[in-house]
Amino acid sequence: MVREFLYRATEPVLMRLRRFLPALGGFDLSPLVVIIVLWFLQAVMGRLLLKLIMVGSV
Repeated sequence: MVREFLYRATEPVLMRLRRFLPALGGFDLSPLVVIIVLWFLQAVMGRLLLKLIMVGSV
């Protein structure tokens, strides 16, 4: 049940990414790429939020 939920929740994103990433020796790198992209977006959004907070407090 949990496995099916996780598959349905992540497969649409991973499937699109797999079209562009080659399989390296049978390893699927798409989850790693998604994690790195999410970390990057989190950092960018955090900086933007911090700037908005700093501007709003002046």
